[in-house]
Amino acid sequence: MKLRVAKVTALFVLGTAMAVATAPPPGASFEEEVCSATHVFVGKSRNLRIVADDLNPKCAGKPAEAGGFLTMCGAAEVDIEVEEVLFPTAWKPTGTVRYRFGGGLFSLESLQRDLKDQRYVFHTVIISTTDAPIFGPSYPWVLAKSLAEASKVKETLAGCKRAK
Repeated sequence: MKLRVAKVTALFVLGTAMAVATAPPPGASFEEEVCSATHVFVGKSRNLRIVADDLNPKCAGKPAEAGGFLTMCGAAEVDIEVEEVLFPTAWKPTGTVRYRFGGGLFSLESLQRDLKDQRYVFHTVIISTTDAPIFGPSYPWVLAKSLAEASKVKETLAGCKRAK
């Protein structure tokens, strides 16, 4: 089971009457999603918050949310307590890591349900190294894998072809 945020197919009108639509990314296989990750770990999300996308200069001063949805300049950010590192095995995180998901018109209610106090297998990439690293999904719109898929994730990681 993939944990995908509900696809928003309707146009959403932002304050200036400018319509913005978000198209889903092309589909990817389980292997592509997992093998494109730089860090894979089991963890529990904590402290969900909605933040403005300060990593994108085009979003300066723009709202993070409107009408119960993230805007294109908003993101859900959570702290994740890493319980088990699956890849890279030499990585030793201390404390929690920050995970950010956004850049599209996603329901705040759905994000709350999917990210607040939940345990998943997160397959991530580092999206910012300013201050402490911020992790994001290794494939757009795919938050994580369920714990039931942990064995499959481990098997997939063993077969990933990575550049040396």
